[in-house]
Amino acid sequence: MSATGAGPAASEPTETSTTTVKWYPGPPAEQVGAGKLVRVDAGERSFVVFAVGDDLYALDDRCSHRDESLSEVGTVDDGELECCAHGARFDPATGAARCLPATKALGTAQVRVNEGRIEVGVSVESPAPAGPR
Repeated sequence: MSATGAGPAASEPTETSTTTVKWYPGPPAEQVGAGKLVRVDAGERSFVVFAVGDDLYALDDRCSHRDESLSEVGTVDDGELECCAHGARFDPATGAARCLPATKALGTAQVRVNEGRIEVGVSVESPAPAGPR
């Protein structure tokens, strides 16, 4: 499986960087696959991690329509994440709502496999480096 997600895959900040990626551990990679959705807690947020083909995605775990847990009531259908509670569908790469009743996009996160385990990466703000004195 290949990891996908918003933003750069690198977790190392550069001197000009004002954001970094904090990686949160998830389950073994074999728990995510065809039709399998898992929840990964990342600080104050939770994400549903799932596969579309060979690519992994991470979206906010709460449906933007009725706040249902997508890791509990979601499914992957025709390349999109579907909330089975009311039929809302979301684009896995962007989180965009694809049909009613949802109208708001879900947040995205980076996802990777590291030493056989899923990890979810969340961008965090960091202070800009101090300039020369």
